Amino acid sequence: MILDDQGKKMSKSSTNGVSPIEVIEKYGADAARLHIHFLGGYEDNTQWTLKGMEGISNFLNRVWDLQNMIKGEELSKEHIYNLNKLVKKVSDDIENVSINTAIAAFMSFIKIIKADKFITREELRQFLILLNPLTPHITSEMFEVLFDKPILDEVWPKYSEKYLVEKTIKIPIQINGKLVKVLEVANNISKEELLKEIKLKFPERFSFEPIKVIYVQNKIINLIRGENA
Repeated sequence: MILDDQGKKMSKSSTNGVSPIEVIEKYGADAARLHIHFLGGYEDNTQWTLKGMEGISNFLNRVWDLQNMIKGEELSKEHIYNLNKLVKKVSDDIENVSINTAIAAFMSFIKIIKADKFITREELRQFLILLNPLTPHITSEMFEVLFDKPILDEVWPKYSEKYLVEKTIKIPIQINGKLVKVLEVANNISKEELLKEIKLKFPERFSFEPIKVIYVQNKIINLIRGENA
């Protein structure tokens, strides 16, 4: 249900409606559809606002620009984790009608692609298929131009559990229970290897020998320092 800024249900009979034609003419049907979904969950009472439409339009512009960033054919090692994560997230969210969080996942993926400055053809193919139910016009047009066939003939992408394990994680480092640093290291790193990494990356801060080391794997490490250390 869409509400106005007083919390009343919007409709033409209530004279507080917003013309969908005006919104579509200004921003396009895909942007209007995406904006409504992004306002809230399916069963939420959501306040209607045009605030955020520019952000949605900018997102679709970034989607369009992806076709100019293609480099390589198959899945890349740089994106294989994030793409599998996106496939799982969007598939689960669509099944659970949590469309707003699926859109947020698309936006996060786009940020990664922009930072890396490339996307492969296979990554873009799967991305467009995933986005198609929410923005059918732009994705269909891009797909036919890039792959010379209708997007609706494509099979929904599947994710692989083996690619959903992050290669690196961030470990908070404490001294006597006080956070002093955060270090990015390999997933499932051992206590011994982690201590080596800490002393290598921060030799001045961690030059002392701790009297005790408390390590919760992949979560946190706490170095207990003696009074005279």
